[in-house]
Amino acid sequence: MFTSHVDLIRKALRCLNEQNSKGPQRGAAAVAQPTVASVVAEFLLARSVSRVFGLLGGHIIPIWDAAVQLEIPLIDAPDERSAAQVRHQQVTLLFQATLIGL
Repeated sequence: MFTSHVDLIRKALRCLNEQNSKGPQRGAAAVAQPTVASVVAEFLLARSVSRVFGLLGGHIIPIWDAAVQLEIPLIDAPDERSAAQVRHQQVTLLFQATLIGL
């Protein structure tokens, strides 16, 4: 689906342009439309990301929701240092390099 980061950006921009040109959608129309958050989550899944580390906050919640819908495990941390430290320990102990921090 995605061959590069450029594909991700192009698809996300198409989603934004479609959403802006149609205005706010409600009901089934809103569910059927891909969002930038769903594009990002699909990109992570396509890259075989096994879990996502980060801070739960207002601007990132749509991406977290989309990741949950795709069954990508989320690890919430109280701050950036904690998220990085937990991620490092996971990589070191489990030898899993397909982890990402948001």
